[in-house]
Amino acid sequence: MKTELTSQYKAALKMLEGTIEKCPDALWNDGSYTNIFWQIVYHTLHYTNLYVAKDEESFIPWSKYVGNWHRFEAINGNPKRGTTGFDYSKTDLLDYTSLISEHLEDKISEGDFYKQTGFE
Repeated sequence: MKTELTSQYKAALKMLEGTIEKCPDALWNDGSYTNIFWQIVYHTLHYTNLYVAKDEESFIPWSKYVGNWHRFEAINGNPKRGTTGFDYSKTDLLDYTSLISEHLEDKISEGDFYKQTGFE
């Protein structure tokens, strides 16, 4: 089952990679949306990386992690956080996609499917 799970994750990451590459530059950081395109991509990658970790305590955030940008709700009253001038570039998130994919097989192999992880 771990082989199949790894395969499905890698296929989904490959599709996300294609979506990142094809996203028009004008849409990447379009502030007219509550959830900016790059935020949706980053949210997806952050939680993929988290959920393939052995457990929440052993999770190590990405080296370019900036607090709370993986979350969709408003932070400090700013419902459109993407308009603050901060963003992850396509290159940043393509690199993150590759990093997750590279370590995916090892992380899934380490997992114990019969143990409670604390993720709900």
